[in-house]
Formats: sequence, structure tokens, C-alpha cells
Amino acid sequence: MLWIRAVVAAGVTGLLLGAAPPVVAVTIDGGPGDDVLRGTNAGDLIRGHAGDDVIRSLRGADRVYGGTGDDDLYLGPNPLLEGPSGDLGFGGPGDDLVSGGPGFDILVGGPGDDTLVGGPGTNTFEDRAGRDVVVGGPDGDVVYLGSGADTVRLGRGSDAVFVGVDGRRDVIRCGPGHDRVYRGDGRDPRDRFVGCEKFSAHP
Repeated sequence: MLWIRAVVAAGVTGLLLGAAPPVVAVTIDGGPGDDVLRGTNAGDLIRGHAGDDVIRSLRGADRVYGGTGDDDLYLGPNPLLEGPSGDLGFGGPGDDLVSGGPGFDILVGGPGDDTLVGGPGTNTFEDRAGRDVVVGGPDGDVVYLGSGADTVRLGRGSDAVFVGVDGRRDVIRCGPGHDRVYRGDGRDPRDRFVGCEKFSAHP
């Protein structure tokens, strides 16, 4: 069997299972329903659009967008351990799971209650609005918190967390690394910090 591009549903472009994935980058678009999409070993653009989608990227520096709906995004390995380019996973509106793989990942939530999970390598998290959960990877991560009552659990690396003043209770649990929290020009008295070593206004 071969891997081929095919229309697997009305308005849905996907990949059929076969012997080996292609090594050229492709664009894969889901349709208005609940899609299951998988990328190639190159740097792909995958967009779920509407519906509750499950999207898996493979190797390469991929860009994955869940779209509207409650989506699960799983990023594959990429050759870069640090920036400036790697995998991008963007959940979009809805309650999404965005899970990074080995390498440098940018994990972005959206409006909704999202869960962002980092893998090995340097991760950048941007949670935006909603009650979000951020789980750091084993290496040094950067976390940008948006509005909402968020929960952050960091790993072993030396991490940086940027928090603002939104009147919501954020809980940040730093890991065993040398972690730093940047609060900007204000301080939210409702926030709770556990095990964080350094606090400052700006980098």
C-alpha cells in the first residue's frame, strides 16, 4: 500500500495509511466534522477547522491548528532542541489538549479551558484566556500566562514564567531547576507560587 493524499470525507483532505509516509511537506485540511488527521515526516501545515479533531504530526517543523471545537493536538519530534523554529501547536477556540514532542515546540491555547503539555526540549507556552493547565517538560521552558485562573506545573529545567494581574488565582508550582517569575509592573495578591527561586518585574 502507498501513502496518498485523498479526500476522505466531504471537504476533508487527509492521508491514507500505507507502507511509508512521504518526505515532502503537505497541507492537510479537515472539514466541518470530527476529523482524525496525521502529517508526514516533513514540515506540514495541518488545520482541523470546525469539529472535535484529533491531529498528530510526525517529524519535521510542523504548524498545527485545531480550529473551533475541543481538539487534541499531538506534536511529533523535530530536529531542533531550541528556537527559533520548531513545531507550532495552536488549539484555537474550545477546550483543547496540545501536547508537544521531542524538540523545540510552541504550544498555544485559545479561548477555552486548555491543557498544554511540554515534551523534551525547550518549550514556549502561551495559554491566553480560560482556566488552563500548563505542564512543563524536563528542560528549560518559557510560560506566558493569559487571563483566567491557571495552573502551572514545571519540570526539572530552569524555567521562566510571565504572569499578569487579572484578579484570578493562578497557581505556579516551580520544579527543581532555577526558576524565575516575571510579574511586570503589578502584583496579583491572589496568585500562589510554590518552589520558585527568583521574582522580578521584567527580564
